[in-house]
Amino acid sequence: MLSNNTRPAIIGALEQGQQAPGVSIANVWRFPDAALGYEGLCWGVGHGEAFAEGRGDAADVRKVLASEMPQAGEDRRPVADVFANVYTKCIEFLAGRAAERMLLDGEPVVLADDLRQARELALLICSSEEVIDTFIAYCEVAAHDLLIPHGDAVIVLSTVLRIKRTLDGAEIDKIISGLQAEKALAIERHRRALWDRTIKNAAAFKAEY
Repeated sequence: MLSNNTRPAIIGALEQGQQAPGVSIANVWRFPDAALGYEGLCWGVGHGEAFAEGRGDAADVRKVLASEMPQAGEDRRPVADVFANVYTKCIEFLAGRAAERMLLDGEPVVLADDLRQARELALLICSSEEVIDTFIAYCEVAAHDLLIPHGDAVIVLSTVLRIKRTLDGAEIDKIISGLQAEKALAIERHRRALWDRTIKNAAAFKAEY
């Protein structure tokens, strides 16, 4: 198992979506240097996003990181990025259900695998089942709050999804980008229409007086 002094390599494993500890991860300098402000160094690490294109599972990520997480009373600053990424990823896992609540009447069906993976990651930063439940509930509210201002995009995506049945990340990005471009164009057209009306009103006022 990798030691606390090789957390950069652990993060490399997280990014690669590795399924077990002990894999070969580029080159690692195991000696920390507090004067330089780091606990270790790794180089030559390939980069890939965990969970992307079907890579990895939250349970696998938890297995890699669990033993490296601080215990009660220990300094959490060295793994602050892990806490932040768990928070972000849990919101992503729960966003689907939040979107369904916006579009459907009644309580949507629980997305079992998304909830399972969110709970797996929550185990890294939560100390009890009660805390996990509270954290998951908070992430659901956070996901809802993030989606509400973009209800139009949620509606468009749900419509396309019903037609195509499946969408990957690139397709979703393309749809959202197109929608944003259309909104920007509509705003610009409205701005120009108002300016044109202002010019005409000014001309009419000048002619009258």
